[in-house]
Amino acid sequence: MHADTHKAITLAVTSALGIENSRSRRIAEAATTPDISPDYVKEKYRTRSGRERTRWVRVSHHGTPLSLLEEIAVEARHSLLEGKRDKADYMLGRLLHYLQDRPIPSPDVNKHLHDSFERECSKLNPISFMKKVEENCVIPVGKTETLKVLSRRKVASTPEEAMEEALKNSLSIASSILSSIFAPPKFSSLGKEVYDFFKSRSKEMFLYSLLQISLIIPFSIGVMRHDEPMLSLGYAFPRIIQIFVAFLIGIFIYDGICILTVALSSDMNKVLYKARRINDHIAPSSILSIFTATCHIIIPIIVILVSLLIYFRFFKFPTWKAIKEEIDWYIWK
Repeated sequence: MHADTHKAITLAVTSALGIENSRSRRIAEAATTPDISPDYVKEKYRTRSGRERTRWVRVSHHGTPLSLLEEIAVEARHSLLEGKRDKADYMLGRLLHYLQDRPIPSPDVNKHLHDSFERECSKLNPISFMKKVEENCVIPVGKTETLKVLSRRKVASTPEEAMEEALKNSLSIASSILSSIFAPPKFSSLGKEVYDFFKSRSKEMFLYSLLQISLIIPFSIGVMRHDEPMLSLGYAFPRIIQIFVAFLIGIFIYDGICILTVALSSDMNKVLYKARRINDHIAPSSILSIFTATCHIIIPIIVILVSLLIYFRFFKFPTWKAIKEEIDWYIWK
């Protein structure tokens, strides 16, 4: 769509959300920036000799990669949680630009049709569509629902339908990203339940964390001093192996510190955020360590077993599964 169309759609949406004029104009200006300073993503291609290479290519506005949309949405929300409103508004504006372009037929498929849609959309008044859009718009609550909305794409068959879709997508996502930074009742009760669960087992978590740290640190010192046997490949690639083992050791130490924080902290936000970080990589790192044993990388088996025990003991209950994806979308109290 044309820059003025992006501005008009964004202003109609922010007006419907009751955002003050100065902030609305800031978001609307940001909605034009992808045409001026585009995003780039890596793309694989083959050379004439058949070798596979990667290169940076400009992002398409009509079929933008979902991973980029999710990345921008999460960054906008995190900026808002951190009190960086200007950055949040800028990232939101960029995201709305891509969402507003999605219903327009791609110029790669039919440039004439694309140009015709953009030209006709520029003649439409977004405000005249808002009543219908607000009646049919689904407002997502939380990160999971928001990312689900982002994953949906519908190419319009008429300029009027394209305008409705652009407004609906923009209103839906902007409502979620600009929603209250505090967890709604729908999630806060689950967050409190998870917090109480961890606190009721704080002594057990404290002992597990000390055990993991006390086991891995002596091993890491031995590796650095070359006292620990490494692996048969170590003679051929000693530097690569040392870096890889150091990476695994770092994860185990970090997990131990995070578990210690969950056990000792009384700050609900800190407990939930650290628990989410543990959940993201404690099981994969343990499985990776077991797998690398086939290459004779020696991580003490007791460390791996303790990590897996922590994961299955504390991170497999139903309430945690229901809330874990929402943790970084809100501030908890």
